[in-house]
Amino acid sequence: MLKIDIIKYLENKCSEEEKRAVINWVASSDVNQKSFNKIKAEYVASKLKEVSTHGNNSVYTKIFKKRKKISYYLAGTASVVILLISFVYFNLQQQGNHMNTEFSDQSINKIATNRGDQYSLLLPDGTTVILNSDSKISYPKQFSGPIREVTLQGEAYFDVMHNPDKPFVVKTSDLDIRVLGTTFNIKSYSEDKTIQATLVSGKVEVFKKESSSKLVLKPSQRATLNKDQNKITLDKVVAKDIISWKSGRLVFKEASLEDVLKDIERKYNVSFEVKSDRLLKYKYTGSFDDLKVEEIMEILEISSPIYFEKNINNPKINIFMKE
Repeated sequence: MLKIDIIKYLENKCSEEEKRAVINWVASSDVNQKSFNKIKAEYVASKLKEVSTHGNNSVYTKIFKKRKKISYYLAGTASVVILLISFVYFNLQQQGNHMNTEFSDQSINKIATNRGDQYSLLLPDGTTVILNSDSKISYPKQFSGPIREVTLQGEAYFDVMHNPDKPFVVKTSDLDIRVLGTTFNIKSYSEDKTIQATLVSGKVEVFKKESSSKLVLKPSQRATLNKDQNKITLDKVVAKDIISWKSGRLVFKEASLEDVLKDIERKYNVSFEVKSDRLLKYKYTGSFDDLKVEEIMEILEISSPIYFEKNINNPKINIFMKE
């Protein structure tokens, strides 16, 4: 694929046939996706350079400046702060972080992210947490007891500050994860059929609710709890793929289309309605790196037995099975 063809695509000057050729090329391999993203970044950077040379204009303002709203709720009083952010280079497509912070009392902090957003925070003990979209975490202002305990609903990446005298515990709806100091990922959305704990480095102990038995994970191992069966399975994974969402990348390996669509919905704040139950069991393997949701949909249509249909009167995107 020639660079000039990709630039033509980025400038929306392609015919439908040329556009599909670019999409097919991007979908054919991870190498092509990376090449596409590099050319896209260079193109955006060149436009920024033009702006800096010729001064501000309405096009620059429209494309490269967005508003990011952060709402803080403190003791029942709400205040809204609007921050103006200039997005450059690889983050130009990223939506602003919408973060709601609620204090249910004077000792507990609660933070929630909206769909399409992420948020990084530092806990009182120095632990770093990256909260994925549509997720909630609560934690005390100070860890004063014998353990450091937080509660999670959704997905988050933890880099825990080591403290052998005070274990760090993450509580989810059906699993507890106990560590001393390590990095790991937890995916625990209430609407999902499973809860997943993946160890990146160090060691963690995984407990089922109301059970004394524990499962000890090694790096690159994932514990998956099937909520319906109340059973935990252990498998080996590529940890960097599991946490790739932190950099805006979605990676799937033999994932059900149902799970793929849920991750896309959360990341891009869209809604799908599957019109064929058979599609929910379809297994998909692939990755999406810094692509627009429309580009992802086109890749899925090309590589899977599905097609999408938008209705101006329905905010949900319908998905049908190809006959």
